[in-house]
Parts: sequence; structure tokens; C-alpha cells
Amino acid sequence: MAEDQVTLLVVDANPENNWYSMFKNFRTKSGRSRIKVEQTEWNLIEVESCSPDGKCHMSIAPSPEPIQGSSQKSQRQCQPDFVLVRQFVKTLHGRDFLPTLSAFLFCDLPAVNSLRSIYLS
Repeated sequence: MAEDQVTLLVVDANPENNWYSMFKNFRTKSGRSRIKVEQTEWNLIEVESCSPDGKCHMSIAPSPEPIQGSSQKSQRQCQPDFVLVRQFVKTLHGRDFLPTLSAFLFCDLPAVNSLRSIYLS
């Protein structure tokens, strides 16, 4: 029997923050599901489809500075069960990733921190 898992998408551009190791061997509160982490930054996310029932399919490009032992060195597909945002949605250099955040809001993707408050900030 395959082990259940939930996918946590962490949006954090700082490669010194290794969310893979922070959540290693963690399980959901029920203890039935393992937590799989996908860590990336806004500019590497391409939302392919989303629906208002929480299903959000995305493609994540390889990281320019992959964390050793992670999946960041390759292109990957992801359908997160929830998201944690640790990166500003607007950069100091004028890049704006509000469309990606809007897709997360549209599909009502559960989040550790409030996506609406990030959108409004």
C-alpha cells in the first residue's frame, strides 16, 4: 500500500532556508500522511490550471541555486495541497508576481499564512 502524502509548496527565494530538511519526517496531525515539500521562488512558478475547488496544477522551473539533495535541480510538476509564502510578491526591482498569487486565490488554495493579506500588502 502506497503511503499517503500531502504537498506543501513553499515560496521562499532564500536557498539558506532549507524547508526540505525542516519538514523531513514530518506527518500531518492525523499521522497518516507524510508532508512532501516543494520549495521554489515566484519567478520559477508557472500555473498551468486551477479550479475553485482547490486544485492548482503548476510547473516549477529548475532553481539557479538548488538546495543540495532536493528536487530543485530539475523541472517538476506540482499540485500543492497547501502553500507557505516566505517571499514578497513584489520585488525591489519592479517584478510583480500578483498574477500567480491571484491564481492561488482563485483556486482557493489553502495556505499557512493568509494569501489575501499578501495580496493586499
